[in-house]
Amino acid sequence: MDAKTLINKYKNVVLNLIVLLIAVRFAVVFYKKQAAATAMLTEKKTIETKNNQVLANIAQLQETLKVYKSFANNKDISLSIPALTDIAATSSVKIISIKPLPEQGYPLYTKYPFDLKVEANNYHVLGRFISTLESHANIYNVESARIMPEARQQRESGGITLAVDLRISTILLKN
Repeated sequence: MDAKTLINKYKNVVLNLIVLLIAVRFAVVFYKKQAAATAMLTEKKTIETKNNQVLANIAQLQETLKVYKSFANNKDISLSIPALTDIAATSSVKIISIKPLPEQGYPLYTKYPFDLKVEANNYHVLGRFISTLESHANIYNVESARIMPEARQQRESGGITLAVDLRISTILLKN
């Protein structure tokens, strides 16, 4: 057999083999591109899932903030003095004076400070008063305290009475 008959005999097989190799090469290139695209989409999906979680957390925090805001603003500043008087009475502390100070405006809230002078029989009574004050529904904050024993009453009654100057405040959130 000569070369020409050999080529004619296997021409279809060789041609099919070449077409098959070209098709496999294109399939491999196409598969690599699709695998890269799939990996990129998977990465984007992971990032978007994390973003959605962050957005859900922000939404939950906004709802919590709304609750706190309504709680903090659910008070009448004019009722602060009677509330302070009630707290003192339940804590066995004697109020000497309450002096409302000028309100202080901030971008997100307004602070209403008070100077309060009280007398307490001992540190335990004073601590109970401050604890009750700071856990009250009107959210009072003790900003400063100056505690002095009253020497005059110590001599007269034989016990120590504490004179306490407190600076307290409450806030209202702005809308």
